[in-house]
Amino acid sequence: MTDLRPTNDQKESEKRLLDELRALYTSRNRPSMQFLSDLSNRSKSTIHNVLISGRIASWSVVEDIVVALDGDVDRFRKLYEMIDSERLGLNDRAEELGSELGLPASRHTQVSETHIVSHGGAVYIQSGGVPPFNPLTTSAPPDLVSLYESACAAHATGAHAATLGLVRSLVEAVGAREADDHEPLEGLRALRRREVIPSRVAIKGEHVHRIASDVVRGIRPPRPDDSAAALSFALALMSCVYLDRGR
Repeated sequence: MTDLRPTNDQKESEKRLLDELRALYTSRNRPSMQFLSDLSNRSKSTIHNVLISGRIASWSVVEDIVVALDGDVDRFRKLYEMIDSERLGLNDRAEELGSELGLPASRHTQVSETHIVSHGGAVYIQSGGVPPFNPLTTSAPPDLVSLYESACAAHATGAHAATLGLVRSLVEAVGAREADDHEPLEGLRALRRREVIPSRVAIKGEHVHRIASDVVRGIRPPRPDDSAAALSFALALMSCVYLDRGR
C-alpha cells in the first residue's frame, strides 16, 4: 500500500484540508486511483498528486475527489476557502470559517487588524471588511471604490443578493477598463496575461461572477458564504490592480 507523504511543511490551513481529505480516503478503505479516476473523470496522476503527494489542487479537482469519496462537499469547500482567506490575509473571514467548522481559533486568526502586505508581487489588505482607513481611495477610481464599499455595507446588513450583484458590477467595471471587448470577463483574463493579477485570483473571479449572475437571474438563492467569498475576491482584485500599480 502506498504511503501518504507528510504535510508538515505546509501552512496550517493547507495541512488541515489534506489531513481531512486523507482521513476520508482512509475511511473509504483507500480505493485505487483507477477507481477514483473512473468516478471523478480526473486522471490518476491528478488524484495521486492530491491524496498521496499532498499537493493542493484547484477547488474543482478537490470537489470531484470529495464527491468520488462520498464526502461532505460543503465542509471541504469551507476548508478550501480558509486557504484562500489566509493567503489573502482575510483574518476575520478565516476565523469565521473556522468557527463554522468547529475548529479552534489559531494565533493567526485571532488577530484582526488592517495593514498592507506585499506577497508575490501583489499587495493585499489584511482586514475582514471595509478598513478604518481604506488606501484604495487614494489610488483606485472613485466609482470602483464606491461599488466595493457598497458591497461591504450590503453584506454587513445581510443583503447578500445585493452584495453579489455589486461585486459582479465591480468585476465588469474593472474589466471594461482593461479590455475593449463585450465579454465581461475578458478584462480579468487580460490582467492575468499581463501578470497584474495571479491566476488564482482570475479563476476565483470567474467563479464569483458566475455565481453572482445566477443569483441575479434567480437561478440560485443568495447565500452568506457566497457573499463573503465575493467580497474576499473583490478586495484581492482591487488591491492587485490599484494598490500594486500605485507603488
